[in-house]
Amino acid sequence: MYVPEWPPMSPALWLPSRGRAALPFPFSAKRRVYGFRARNLIHNLLRTLGFGPSDHVLVPDYHHGSEVAAIRAAGASVDYYPIRSDLTPDMGMLRCKLERRPRALLLTHYLGWAQPVEEVKRMCRERGVLLIEDCALSLLSHATGGPLGSFGDYAVFCLYKTLPVPNGALLVANDPDLPLPDSRASGEASRLGAMSRSLELSFEWMRARNGAVGRSLEVCRSGAASMLKLFGARALPLGDDGFDPRTVDARMSGITSSLIPKFDCTAIRHRRRENFRRLRNAIPQPLMLRPNLGRGVCPLFMPLVVEDKHQAALALRRHGIGAVEFWNHETAGTPTGPGARFLRRHVLEIPLHQDVTDEQLDRMADRVRLLSPKPRAADVRKRASA
Repeated sequence: MYVPEWPPMSPALWLPSRGRAALPFPFSAKRRVYGFRARNLIHNLLRTLGFGPSDHVLVPDYHHGSEVAAIRAAGASVDYYPIRSDLTPDMGMLRCKLERRPRALLLTHYLGWAQPVEEVKRMCRERGVLLIEDCALSLLSHATGGPLGSFGDYAVFCLYKTLPVPNGALLVANDPDLPLPDSRASGEASRLGAMSRSLELSFEWMRARNGAVGRSLEVCRSGAASMLKLFGARALPLGDDGFDPRTVDARMSGITSSLIPKFDCTAIRHRRRENFRRLRNAIPQPLMLRPNLGRGVCPLFMPLVVEDKHQAALALRRHGIGAVEFWNHETAGTPTGPGARFLRRHVLEIPLHQDVTDEQLDRMADRVRLLSPKPRAADVRKRASA
């Protein structure tokens, strides 16, 4: 069995499409800008708005690291608010932080689950704070009142975490009077790099469907990737923690632009939700961080709470399961609270993307049941479902 971390690219995507339903938000947003990666768009937004050292951005203490680097590279200062071990903000502490009148708040919707965005929006409006929704992990998710990303002043999305594309991100402005970065003068990301990543995603699709063929193709993929690198191709390193100023003004690749209209986003969302339910029904409750799937959630991964995150990931990978140790490392100087420390040490993600089959889900569940849950997981689960 082989189940890749991210959705692989089916060869059918390269065939001419016969028409799809209208694309949903954020692709339908009236004011949007595409870019290479979400962290780049955050940087360019703050640069466009003229942020400087005296302008503070509130960021969750449970973060990836790249967004913090992008904010600092734009010249702004960073302050942190605590995230609880159920992935929700400590609203009392957040309210106190907002009383200091930062210029902006970055609200991260984790793994498809919505934060209390209406309440946070009201708090920001009352204090004149710019609200930026970070939907990099929550493309196609909804909250009561609308899709995630439609509540804040701005919202940023990462495309390649949910869709099988080589790169791509999207920045939306929900107020017609708010400025957006001008991308017309930007250069397109490396075409060879996009081709290299697309080739890798296509081989992942084949490998997931036929192990013997996949192993043979892996040799071909490695050789093809080496050849592309000789011509300067640089594939997008998914999941890395860095911020590369050399790509800050790069546009999304033409390959991604051509593929976006072909996706059936409703079907993708439905399949991810069904995959979550199938795994939830087969996995012991103490292992689950978020057992309840709200009506609007488009889950990115299945988050598990395990005793030894790294060893659990290695055990799953030995059986072909693309387990993700999401956000292990703390950013230097970050005052990390107990909730964020718990999440970094014990939360592991397993794939449930739209390309995972029922058979793969059942076999993954068999392996997951052998993992040791973190003793506090049951308490975390109760708080998460409250």
